[in-house]
Amino acid sequence: MYRGRRNIMRLEEYNAKRAEHIKYKIDATFVAFSELEELISKKQLSFQYFDKSFTMNNYKKWTGAQREKSYRLFCKARDMGLIESPHKCEICGQTKGILMTHNTDYNVTLSYLPKLLDGTANDKEKAQIQEVLIPVCWRCHMILHSHHRNPTAYKNYFHEVKTGKQYPPVYKHDFDILKENGF
Repeated sequence: MYRGRRNIMRLEEYNAKRAEHIKYKIDATFVAFSELEELISKKQLSFQYFDKSFTMNNYKKWTGAQREKSYRLFCKARDMGLIESPHKCEICGQTKGILMTHNTDYNVTLSYLPKLLDGTANDKEKAQIQEVLIPVCWRCHMILHSHHRNPTAYKNYFHEVKTGKQYPPVYKHDFDILKENGF
């Protein structure tokens, strides 16, 4: 499939750029190339922005379609180097595992990301984009979106994290992991 050192480097660079889009985020520096090749061949690793079957649900006052459009704009801006990929969860401090970006206001990203992409965004608009895009780990992100399922567990989790509890990193999308937090 992929042969030679040059192709391995290209795959690692490509994987780094697309890390947030793959089904299971994999740090290419810690995973043997043969394992990456195996995951790709089994179609467990995808470099697409979205699986054809993937759709976003409505969230707060935004439709799934608005969220998907915002996400595609975000991905494009990140891939162009206009937005930095997350390196540390702003909530719990996690630096390993799946790191994502939580959007707190899709109106801002839908309005200003096109301007950022075409180079016409002013400093105030750029600052607003950065303000609404919060780097988070997978666990914190899923719990942020699950506050309505169990408000008490939601409050307890963020209290524990605020007082210094560190949960282990999450390396794959496994919602059973959230059961230990009451979700």
